[in-house]
Amino acid sequence: MNHADTTNTAQSTTHNNDQAVAEQSLPWSPQSSEERLHHTDLTTKPCDIICAFNFSVCLLHKRHEVLQYFRNVHSALCVEPGGLFVMDLMGGHSVEAVRSYKRIHFKTGIRYTFEQERYNPLTRNIRCHISLKDPQSKRVLKRAFTYNWRLWSVVDLVEMLKEAGFNRVHVWAKPKGSCAADPTALDAAGEDGSATDGQNEGQDGDSTGSVDEDDFEAELAPYLEYNPSTASTPYLDQLAKGWTAYVVGVVKSG
Repeated sequence: MNHADTTNTAQSTTHNNDQAVAEQSLPWSPQSSEERLHHTDLTTKPCDIICAFNFSVCLLHKRHEVLQYFRNVHSALCVEPGGLFVMDLMGGHSVEAVRSYKRIHFKTGIRYTFEQERYNPLTRNIRCHISLKDPQSKRVLKRAFTYNWRLWSVVDLVEMLKEAGFNRVHVWAKPKGSCAADPTALDAAGEDGSATDGQNEGQDGDSTGSVDEDDFEAELAPYLEYNPSTASTPYLDQLAKGWTAYVVGVVKSG
């Protein structure tokens, strides 16, 4: 299977701190973001799967940029037997706020602080930072990564994917910090455990909030395919607090 991550197929989704390194690996070196978006002279064969993870589509702030990017992805995917484009997205009240909280990566055990420094509710632009803590030396790398995102809605991305030519689009979502597997049972779930507020920063850049102990269960909770006609009110209430989702565009002949 020929698999490609968008860090190789489209520089526009590359994290800003890794931008220079990523450009060196590309077979072309356009000078402007506009040239990068419209460059479709791909040197590799069509891909089965292209991924845009770590909310990288949110690095594109303008609709015409996202649409052009989706068209580039569409042109790079296999038409027969078919190809998939997978991206992740997040939203809800816990995301649309100024806050910071500690987390533990559920696979590596690495502790880090995620800081939502600024959010504009009118433009849905958010500026975030990640500070890392070395478990050996205890040294904190203050704001080691910075992200400037526009929080696109699921509806926005679904519409643009279809406009770009994708045959079908599927959405799988789950509430943040909830381990409920059944959306009908979510009214019995507790408050959103995806983050513990910690507005006061220590001198080492570490948040004063406690580590989120629900992250392990939340990461292992299943994603459910979203169907607006069957989504229950308790499920939507949980999503309102905070959610993560995978949006999948399908390309297939016929």
